Amino acid sequence: MTPRELRTLALALAERVVAQLPADTTAVVLDIDATDDPCHGQQQFECFNAFYDAHCYLPLLLYVTGPDGRQRLLGTLRRLMTTPRGWLSPYMTLAWAARDRLRDWDTRCLPVAPEDPDAEYGGLMCVRDLERTAPDRYDHDRVRDVMTPTADLPTVTPETGAADVLRLLREKEADRAVVVDRGGRLLGFVDAEAFARFLSVRRRPDGRLKPPSRAA
Repeated sequence: MTPRELRTLALALAERVVAQLPADTTAVVLDIDATDDPCHGQQQFECFNAFYDAHCYLPLLLYVTGPDGRQRLLGTLRRLMTTPRGWLSPYMTLAWAARDRLRDWDTRCLPVAPEDPDAEYGGLMCVRDLERTAPDRYDHDRVRDVMTPTADLPTVTPETGAADVLRLLREKEADRAVVVDRGGRLLGFVDAEAFARFLSVRRRPDGRLKPPSRAA
């Protein structure tokens, strides 16, 4: 399945669950809890978890509790980190990057290869970086002109908790963070906007809650 199809399924589940809330709902409580999903073999991305003493996935389950006190499963956030589908060259034009990378690979962010041969990565460029640039500059400006450089990116590890990541983003006033291993190698990134968009529950004009939009 493609990332877009997975997002559609996740939003469909969220809409069904939100529709089950009492009609007079004006506030909800969101709970995020982890649970182990044991692996039997060498599945991709599985890790050993010392607490459960097993090789497993550790999905994050998102629950919503309405005024009726009933806790409902809203979705699963098994991996907050997005694994890059490829890399951008710092010398690519924005038009090339937008058309042949971000659009064709159906992704909103990509890491940028370093210009310094001793560096692990040069930065991160996302759709919002393009949106801050006038379209008539796309054929002239390069990725390195609009990307967020490494020095300006908060850094976390795969073991960093979701709450700690969001707290760090608020403290640094950043909208994205890179995930690196102990050797500093880039593994992926966390895009705060995408995470917040998935969790968002907006109000109707009458004060009731309505599910998130299907818009990508």
